[in-house]
Amino acid sequence: MSDTPNNDALRELVDEREIRQVLLRYCRGIDRMDRELVRRCYHPGAVDHHGSFRGDADAFIEWVWRLLEHY
Repeated sequence: MSDTPNNDALRELVDEREIRQVLLRYCRGIDRMDRELVRRCYHPGAVDHHGSFRGDADAFIEWVWRLLEHY
């Protein structure tokens, strides 16, 4: 048994950290109503299935902003 992590375990840790960073960036963007920060969380051509919403990232941002403006 080796004390050094194998490449698969290390890759998994790095992947999890990158995903966590995107989630945190998304939450911060929503909380601060920062459209560009939220937009950076999506890959080009991404589709969001978000509750009653289904569409691309730009359409989602427009949709969610209308909701957030009330808060």
